[in-house]
Amino acid sequence: MWPYIAIPHIPGSVTSFTTLSCHKEIEKALGIPVDIVVLNHAPDHLVYRASRGILLKDENEELRLNFLLPRWKRYLDFREVIKKYRKELQGAGR
Repeated sequence: MWPYIAIPHIPGSVTSFTTLSCHKEIEKALGIPVDIVVLNHAPDHLVYRASRGILLKDENEELRLNFLLPRWKRYLDFREVIKKYRKELQGAGR
């Protein structure tokens, strides 16, 4: 598991420059490589994967859960469809 920090995103407040600046500051402070991912418009599988880690800081639990729970549900429901589809494809290749 990897650590993550949940910070509410205000539309228009995060730019590539802001993300790059935060990225460098966090890497310098921790002394390890980090990835910053703005999850607001990320695909469900990335939201699921990125938010499965250890939560280090949460500025608004209700907002975080209201965002994550539907995205996790949608991903987990879809994941089962993908598994079934892959099995069918493997069986068809024989």
